Amino acid sequence: MSETLLATLWADGMWFGVDVARVQEVLRDQSIEPVPRAPAGVVGLLNLRGQVIAAIDLRERLGAHTTPRPASPVHYICISPGALESLVVDREGDVIDLADTALGEVPETTPASIAVLLAGAVMFDDELLLVLDLDRVMHTGEG
Repeated sequence: MSETLLATLWADGMWFGVDVARVQEVLRDQSIEPVPRAPAGVVGLLNLRGQVIAAIDLRERLGAHTTPRPASPVHYICISPGALESLVVDREGDVIDLADTALGEVPETTPASIAVLLAGAVMFDDELLLVLDLDRVMHTGEG
């Protein structure tokens, strides 16, 4: 049975996983420069060792605002087709092993604004882990 490694993260009280192969690094305390008229979800630009990358707020992409935003968000630097992008989240989680066969359907009770960004879901240690489709999350409708 093949295994999938997921980097987990938290946003607005929800637990998410992303393919660890798509995560280059995790950073804290990064300065974001706002961009006028940026697409929805893009909170600005981040200078990553001289490379300017888009910072995409997962809360904004999910339309989720039920818990207070942390003072110091975490940046998951993710590999997107042809670029690096920062996925801004509330806090980081662990890397977990997940059997490919364990990935199930997104629960019907999941709001449509969130479900459209998911590849699936799985119960893991009595908690629901929502697996993000990074290509959908990072696509902001521009370009």
